[in-house]
Amino acid sequence: MRRRARRRADAGFTMLELLLSLALLALLTGALMEGLQLGRKAFETSRINQAAGDLEATAAALSDLLAHAYPLLLPDTRNGQALLFDGRPDGCLFVGLSEGDTQQGGLFMGEIGLEPNGEHSDLAVWTASFRTAESSRVTRESMARTEAARGVSFLQLRYFGQVEEGKAPRWNDNWAGLPRLPELVAVRFQASRFGRPIQMSFTVALRQKAAQ
Repeated sequence: MRRRARRRADAGFTMLELLLSLALLALLTGALMEGLQLGRKAFETSRINQAAGDLEATAAALSDLLAHAYPLLLPDTRNGQALLFDGRPDGCLFVGLSEGDTQQGGLFMGEIGLEPNGEHSDLAVWTASFRTAESSRVTRESMARTEAARGVSFLQLRYFGQVEEGKAPRWNDNWAGLPRLPELVAVRFQASRFGRPIQMSFTVALRQKAAQ
């Protein structure tokens, strides 16, 4: 009897014990892998949320800049006076009235647009102090550039206002050569972050309603 008991003790795990051990190991491995996947998803979600927050801050800054657009009329040989505001589907050039917070105060010339950078583009803002005598010679190269967002795949602007006298205001893709500022500017742009597209959109009401 003692010899048989020793043989059983020396024989190691039985088949049932081995199966139970394998099943327990599979359960532990599955739980560990599920925990790792949840952790990775939480990390990716956190990064995407942070990137979206950064783009929301960019949208807020662009909205505030456009809101300062000023209806400045300059002498024009054809029409007598021309409004310095060039609204395009992919950008906007305008004169703004600074309140002395981000600019030096007074009038400034600003442009919002895209600058090619590899497969995508950078959304950028160009600004310079405005001088009437130099307005026709101002180019992007002569203005201070501020990068607003990298990896932007598209930028779209639309303008709402009265295009023709006596007709109702409507949305337009272009706003140039008109005697008044648009009432609203709608902006959409999309940027790629961590392999995912994030789209931002906002509509800003221009503060200055009538030309001075």
